[in-house]
Amino acid sequence: MRKAYPDAVVLPSSDQLPPPSRRNYEMKPPVNPLAIGYRLVRGTLHQLKRVDPAHHQRPQLNVPTQDARWFRLSTLDGATVTTADGRGAVYRQRDRAKMFALLWQSLRRQRQLLSRFNEMRRVYREALPVLSSKEKWETVLSPASGRDPQPAENNVSRNGRHRR
Repeated sequence: MRKAYPDAVVLPSSDQLPPPSRRNYEMKPPVNPLAIGYRLVRGTLHQLKRVDPAHHQRPQLNVPTQDARWFRLSTLDGATVTTADGRGAVYRQRDRAKMFALLWQSLRRQRQLLSRFNEMRRVYREALPVLSSKEKWETVLSPASGRDPQPAENNVSRNGRHRR
């Protein structure tokens, strides 16, 4: 399912795409509330605007993974981001329609959760003594075969290393 999204396709290098349209620059994380609020509003307003299709053909920036944070990516329509393990880069592309579809889905689920909250709170509170009991945890943590686990000394080989 994840492969259906462009940011799941790992390219060996960002060089496989056209060069970015902007020069990369250092962007420090916002730390004071005013700067955080400004970046949040700016990023939110950008998310509401239509996507520039040119940025899905040519990335705006090549961003190192450690700099791929909300305050930087929220104002971009397309950017390559190096993978954390360094094996390549992914092309992250903003999809406004998908964002709204996921937003509506999330709001529907939150409304459903809110409407059933008192019922679910009662169910979980009634189940708490069973869910947190010693007997319940013993059934969860005991081996699937139902036998007692082997003593630790049986899991050690002659050279003193643990067997797998």
